[in-house]
Amino acid sequence: MPSNNAKLIFFCAYGFVTLVVYVMCSVYASLFMPIASRAIVLHHRRIQLASHDAYHLIRYHKMTAVTTWAISLLIGLVYSFAHAGILLAIVLIGGLFALQIYSVGGAGGTLLLIAPALVIIVCLFAVIGGAYQAFLSTYWTLSYRVLYSMYTHKT
Repeated sequence: MPSNNAKLIFFCAYGFVTLVVYVMCSVYASLFMPIASRAIVLHHRRIQLASHDAYHLIRYHKMTAVTTWAISLLIGLVYSFAHAGILLAIVLIGGLFALQIYSVGGAGGTLLLIAPALVIIVCLFAVIGGAYQAFLSTYWTLSYRVLYSMYTHKT
């Protein structure tokens, strides 16, 4: 009968291996999907042929593809942290402003000024998010074109 320590070690090792496999599959999928979707759109490929193209582009140009993915990941992280920082600053400044308005005008005055401010903030973040998504789409399209030209010149 195995001891509790052996069971704990087994489950920790199993969890670690599962986590590593999950991360590897997630990285591959997040690299595979933008490349395959660009093959569908730019070359009018069917899904099966686009998947084949994406597989071979990643396979033959691993370092370029992974570097492209890592740059995209870093851009996303920088965007997310900047987005969160700006939102936190807006919430803190807006909260202080709302407290000041509440002390002067009460709940009615606070709602009268906060409601339009929230609509403006949501619209602003929607525009910024749309610009980010447009940039990311352009980035992946240009990266696909570079990978595809490297692949066609190699074969």
